[in-house]
Amino acid sequence: MKARSSIIVVLLLMVFLSTACGQSTAPVSGGESTAPKESTGIKESAANGAEASKAASAAPEKAVDLKKISISVPAKSLVFLPHYIGVEKGIYKEAGIDLNIQVLKPSAAVAASISGEVPYTGSLGSSLRSVVTGGSDLKVVMVTLDNLAFSLFGAKDIKSEQDLTGKTVMVTNSGATDHYALKMILQNAGMDPIKSVNIVSSSTTANSYQSLVQGAAQGAILSPPYSQMAEQEGYPRLKNSIDVLKRGNAGVSVDGKYLENNKEEVTSMLQATLESMKYIVENREETIAFIETFWELKPELAEGAYEDIVILISKDGTMEEEVFAEEIQEVTAETGTEFKGEVTDAVDFTIVKSLSK
Repeated sequence: MKARSSIIVVLLLMVFLSTACGQSTAPVSGGESTAPKESTGIKESAANGAEASKAASAAPEKAVDLKKISISVPAKSLVFLPHYIGVEKGIYKEAGIDLNIQVLKPSAAVAASISGEVPYTGSLGSSLRSVVTGGSDLKVVMVTLDNLAFSLFGAKDIKSEQDLTGKTVMVTNSGATDHYALKMILQNAGMDPIKSVNIVSSSTTANSYQSLVQGAAQGAILSPPYSQMAEQEGYPRLKNSIDVLKRGNAGVSVDGKYLENNKEEVTSMLQATLESMKYIVENREETIAFIETFWELKPELAEGAYEDIVILISKDGTMEEEVFAEEIQEVTAETGTEFKGEVTDAVDFTIVKSLSK
């Protein structure tokens, strides 16, 4: 009896061990066995974790690789839309650039560009003037808007340019492009561009607009979106600068020595800006939506601002040298400065032309 009981115990023990061993090896024969995955050294969950870790580490690494670059503009104006939208849409980041846009007075912008503190400036007129009158080595290396977006607005009781005689008209700064545009508009109207009106500097287009609507001035040179805002409030648009002269309104300028020592960076900067300009032209609705949000405009004003700007976008980032030559002559005549240089001393489209081929 005891022998039989021992046999039964042994048999039960063998069955138990057989069952246990079978459970541990069953997955190996299954179609979804983990063994092949383990043989690669990465389980599925581990693979997902590794990929997530890789993605997480990739983003900071890319951010570290971005080159911090600053560009100055004289106002938060739609004239500089290519730079603003390029930042918003990540176009500059794709080119490896972390672009910082700073609002500076033209004189401060020129000084900062020459010193390298803010190497790039979007103000073309001030850059050119600094070369002609101050002997700086700034170079206009790109044009984003190849015509002026400025318009002369008057108080609600003003009907024409002549009605502004003896009255105060606002510009951002003396010698700035909007100041020059005003003088050409007045001259075109048969008025003395210096003596016929009282020209006052406001520092920014926003201040010029506020001076007009608050009654501190009877006229102001405005650009989008302030042009649309003024029209909505019932202020008359007396003349568009595009109707009386052709000038580059915005672009990219940089000191000659900086250009020489940082050609790869400048090339990336110009390439990204060209892509931003292309984006504006090809993505109307998205650009209008950005304008509406960034400048806090009503939809109809954002649309009007877009239409004012898109027609001025340069097709290839350049402009005729003759236009710069005319502007140089006008600056020398106005200031009594003798400029013995050439247009190429102030303008260098070598890089942007190579990118447009």
